[in-house]
Amino acid sequence: MKKTIYIIVSIVIPALIIVWLLFNKNTAERKVYRHNKLRAVLISTDTASLKTLSGEVTYTGTFEPFREGKVMTESQGKIIGIHADLGDNMQAGQIVAQLDNELLKLQLEGVNVQIEGLEKDLERYIVLTQAEAVQGIQLEKTQLALEAARVQRKTVLEQIRKTTITAPFSGVVTQKLTELGTVISPAFPIVQLTDISSLKMTINIPESDLKDFKLNQPVSVSTDTYPEMQSVGRVMMIGSRGDVAHNYPVQIRVTNTPDLLIKAGMFGSVKMITGNNREYVAIPIRALYGSSLKQQVFVVENGKAVARDITVAMQDEKYAAISHGLRMGEIVITGGFINLKNGSPVKTR
Repeated sequence: MKKTIYIIVSIVIPALIIVWLLFNKNTAERKVYRHNKLRAVLISTDTASLKTLSGEVTYTGTFEPFREGKVMTESQGKIIGIHADLGDNMQAGQIVAQLDNELLKLQLEGVNVQIEGLEKDLERYIVLTQAEAVQGIQLEKTQLALEAARVQRKTVLEQIRKTTITAPFSGVVTQKLTELGTVISPAFPIVQLTDISSLKMTINIPESDLKDFKLNQPVSVSTDTYPEMQSVGRVMMIGSRGDVAHNYPVQIRVTNTPDLLIKAGMFGSVKMITGNNREYVAIPIRALYGSSLKQQVFVVENGKAVARDITVAMQDEKYAAISHGLRMGEIVITGGFINLKNGSPVKTR
């Protein structure tokens, strides 16, 4: 009888637990909000129209380090000292790491002993040759052996020098790629060194505005992080080949602040005064979507939102001038981006 009760209990209790869990799951699923993809998203819109914008043009880009590279070893050995850590400021020529070179030093001592012996032999053979006591070939062989030993000493000294790894340029350690005691081989990276004392920023310029840029031309550069801080940069490269949208890369070199406030990867902007007002197909800035590297807008087509790649030629405080990707009269979305995706049905407020 007891055995029957145990069997019933062992079946009923798990069944009740399963029913209770299913009930809780259904209750939770009913409370979770799910966006109805078939329901039209409520949006605000505006129309792309011709506008005359001022001659001040702003171009955006990303700061990159002027120099960056991995410090590597040229020899093989065990690391017995690391003198660089993440975030350290290294000067050119400063020691980054030290490899074990005791065997090389012993090898150098052996070569020095060999050279010392050959130099004494050479002195004796010179005297004996002059007295015609030995053949001249013995003197020549000793001279050649001495030269070979001296070359071997230079080789060992160079190998010892390469066991001390130094920074090729000044910069900040942005990656530490090995640890003390590691046995490394040639071309093995020790640290990554980033020089941000100067930075470079690449901006894409429409073909129509390329005439406003000249090599070594000073330009005003600011960062999104410190908009009040204006720096003077110089144009160091103007691209000779444009992309499919007829945009050309222009590279600007900027000297960093003494305390290195501008970091690699920050967004920056360049302001140019073109000296003339121009008419563009323009949209409100709030219609811009995406990133500064890939700018987009949502265009209303047949009651749906369609993502469109665009090129912003310039912008002021309110409007963005579009040089590629948008036509006058097209309807762009300016609000209601939540739950908005490419192809979503939309309804205007």
